[in-house]
Amino acid sequence: MGLGEMIAPTLEQLHYLVYTHWLTEELFSPRWWGMLGLILFSYALVFKLLDKSRFTQILLFGSLMAVSMGVMDTIGANFILWSFKVRIVPIIPSLFLVDLTIFPLYYMLVYQYTSTWKDFIVWNAVASGVISLVVFPLLAVADVVQLINWKYIYSWPIIFFVGLLARGVITAVMVKEHQTREHVEATRPSPGMVFQPALKPLPSENDTPREE
Repeated sequence: MGLGEMIAPTLEQLHYLVYTHWLTEELFSPRWWGMLGLILFSYALVFKLLDKSRFTQILLFGSLMAVSMGVMDTIGANFILWSFKVRIVPIIPSLFLVDLTIFPLYYMLVYQYTSTWKDFIVWNAVASGVISLVVFPLLAVADVVQLINWKYIYSWPIIFFVGLLARGVITAVMVKEHQTREHVEATRPSPGMVFQPALKPLPSENDTPREE
């Protein structure tokens, strides 16, 4: 049997092991409930604080953060850099706690409350440092995350760069959208310049011939 033919059964066995461990050791355990509680609390808190007038813009920023961190987590899991010992659902990598909750939601608040690049860079450095050097170690102490071929400090520059990239993309999109809107407004004819079709006047009583 070639290596290519061994991949499918190996993946099937891996999924069986992950699912069995999740069903017997992880599901409804105190750590599982703790993760679920943290996820629900984070969503409730952030969406309560979210500026609803900028909801689309901030949500787009958070989506970019979630996608970027999901890619990073997938790479880390496949190259065995780290692993999650507890999962909300039995999949690899475990996306819900970090990639779909901690990273995007709390970074959405950073984006919302920083109006300039200078402020964002400062708070981006603070947020990436807290996540890398505080949140990850706490998850390891809680026996949720296990570092294998990775160190906490390695995550700091990656998260920092992803935050800069996401804000840069949103800024570029907003500038382009604003320019397009201005161009459309400038080329739109004013109401006074719009030619209306001439209407045939209705016949009046004076125009109606009288019978002798």
